Amino acid sequence: MTALGKTVIIVNVACGGVIDEKELVELLVRGEIGGGGLDVYEHEPHVPNNMLTLDNIVLSPHKSFFTPD
Repeated sequence: MTALGKTVIIVNVACGGVIDEKELVELLVRGEIGGGGLDVYEHEPHVPNNMLTLDNIVLSPHKSFFTPD
């Protein structure tokens, strides 16, 4: 993910486990990527505690299916 650069924002609304959540948190903490947005999680409904304290990630409760096409 670091190859994408410091301004990239990683978003996952597809399926939990598509993104390595541990790596995502590490990159966000180190400032190696710009931000993140997750609507799904690897172990739903659990949201990793270390994500809850970050100010450069947006978390939503698996509600992207309500989005009209």
